[in-house]
Amino acid sequence: MKKQEGFTIGQVYQLQKRIKRSPSIYFLVSLIQELRDQIDRAMARYQELEKINEINFDKYQRAEERIIEEFGKKSYEYQVFKGEF
Repeated sequence: MKKQEGFTIGQVYQLQKRIKRSPSIYFLVSLIQELRDQIDRAMARYQELEKINEINFDKYQRAEERIIEEFGKKSYEYQVFKGEF
């Protein structure tokens, strides 16, 4: 809450007092915070997987280029690499 612009320190403290006094509001705020944390973790994991995917795609392309250089596109080895056999 303190990260948001446009709120004064007094407003933040008043909201914190209201949240502590009301169990239902406290529950909802904690639920929202938990969901935000889950979203942040999911986004971090997504970015991590995206980097791994880029690395693996680069390896795949290099392997494909090596097979084409070594055996050619019409070779048995290239067809096996592509999953055609």
